[in-house]
Amino acid sequence: MINVITPVYQSEVAPPRIRGRMVGTHGFSLVLGYNLAAWTGLGCYFAKNLQLQWRLCLALPAVAPAILGLGSSLIPESPRWLVRNNRSSEALKILTTLHHEPGALDTSAAQAECQAIEAQIEAESDKATSFLSIMKNPSYRKRVFIGLFVQCAAQSTGVLVVNNYQVLLYNGLGLYGYLPLLLYAVYTAWAAFLNWAGAMFVDRVGRIRMLIIGLVGCSLMLAAEAAMVSSSSSPSSLFTLLVSMPSAISTVQRFSPQPFALKA
Repeated sequence: MINVITPVYQSEVAPPRIRGRMVGTHGFSLVLGYNLAAWTGLGCYFAKNLQLQWRLCLALPAVAPAILGLGSSLIPESPRWLVRNNRSSEALKILTTLHHEPGALDTSAAQAECQAIEAQIEAESDKATSFLSIMKNPSYRKRVFIGLFVQCAAQSTGVLVVNNYQVLLYNGLGLYGYLPLLLYAVYTAWAAFLNWAGAMFVDRVGRIRMLIIGLVGCSLMLAAEAAMVSSSSSPSSLFTLLVSMPSAISTVQRFSPQPFALKA
């Protein structure tokens, strides 16, 4: 649920000029969480207390939700939701705060955005908002299918399979001990950096262009991987492939705009 709500909320509170960057940081934060878990697992591997090895890894994931739960009361409400519920004055106040820059006295940007939100909601007020009515409207239906395609395409790259089962894949190649955990931690660190880079550039380069580059690059690299596997069964060659391909796929896929940014 949080994975869905967070990019929607970010898109509603972010200024239009940096909306892609703001929503793109959601993908960066996800991979950063993977990376922190990876380094934690590597550190716990060296713990002499066997109970600590798994109990600490099980307990630490509760820290972030606790911080989020405690800090939720400090997060401003969505201006769009406020306007929809006839609380435009509160929405304008929040937009003014969000648009405020040190030393700036001009609030025209916040007022213009609030007026745009009011106009859009008024135009949509006489339209049904059920899922069935959305699918009956050609314009809305097109947007739904675009969102579904982008998200499915991102998941179909196989990056999550490589991420979730990477340690087991290394075990299948005869690597045990701390080395698989270290390789996984380095992999997720590289992926987190590229997520950040993608978020920083998505507003400059454009969502569609980066998405096409990423998906075409993934397709070419997966085709090369299939060719290498079919032509060699040497354990050393497979190990080199297994180590290099996730990083190569991650490079292109993570530099492509996050589906969250495109849908925003």
